Amino acid sequence: MQDLDRQLTGMKRAMMRRTQLLTRMHHLLDQRDMLRSKEQQLAAKLDKEETDVEKLEGGSLRKYMYYIMGNYEEKLDIEKQEAYQARVRYDAVCKELDSVMADIEKTDAELDTLADCEEEYQRLLREKTARIHAVDAAHSEVIVRLDETLQTLEGQHRELSEALAAGNRAMQAVRAVEKELDSASSWGTWDMLGGGILTDMAKHSHLDAAQVRVEQLQVHLRSLRTELADVAVDADVQVQMDGFLHFADFFFDGIFADWAVMDHIENSQRQIRGVIGQINDVMHSLQAMLEENETTRADIQAQRDKLIVDY
Repeated sequence: MQDLDRQLTGMKRAMMRRTQLLTRMHHLLDQRDMLRSKEQQLAAKLDKEETDVEKLEGGSLRKYMYYIMGNYEEKLDIEKQEAYQARVRYDAVCKELDSVMADIEKTDAELDTLADCEEEYQRLLREKTARIHAVDAAHSEVIVRLDETLQTLEGQHRELSEALAAGNRAMQAVRAVEKELDSASSWGTWDMLGGGILTDMAKHSHLDAAQVRVEQLQVHLRSLRTELADVAVDADVQVQMDGFLHFADFFFDGIFADWAVMDHIENSQRQIRGVIGQINDVMHSLQAMLEENETTRADIQAQRDKLIVDY
């Protein structure tokens, strides 16, 4: 009987894991389709901006008109900045898409290993039911129900723990963005006070680093949203997640226009502080759910143990 119980427990966990993975796959496929569409849009934008630079650097009529007007270098610099911004946003989406595709491949491989778990669980359940009825059907049925409840709670505990781990990774990533923005702001203040070219270079170095950190943050935020899809989190948390996943779209807009850099840094700092607050809200909700899960599991485990000991 104990060997059969172990097999049933293993199959129940496999079924719960399969359900979790199917939900995850659904969300990953949605993310993939959205990112592919965004990638196509940004690729077209990048092609246009790079073509504009090529035309201006070549022998186009526009080039000579700007020469005559005396603002050719200024226009060329603007076109190059716009092309660079388009390249940055395109590369960021490509990296994010690569991450999602890797998650899809990994999830699909694990699903293949769990293809027959439900059929095997039903077979084992029928076998155990026959044995229980041969001994004490009424008493054993109560224990079986408690076992199934415990298995469900154990699965929920694992999902909550995974979501909390994803939240911690997202928090580390968002703090890294905040640190780079704070450094860029400090150097930018010195630059406005006449710090010179070295100060300007330091400011842009931290902005470049912040850009990389934002790309990493997007990956972690999407991972967190995927984990939350496995957990019954209230609607408010889901709405918050959808909102601040668009932070990078804001961040990548206009940060390379020198005259607006400080204003953009300040706006980005406000945005990132909002992201930090919302991740904290998500983490608090998950922690409360985890603590409730652990309390419920302990109570049911005590009931089960008493039934077995007193029988």
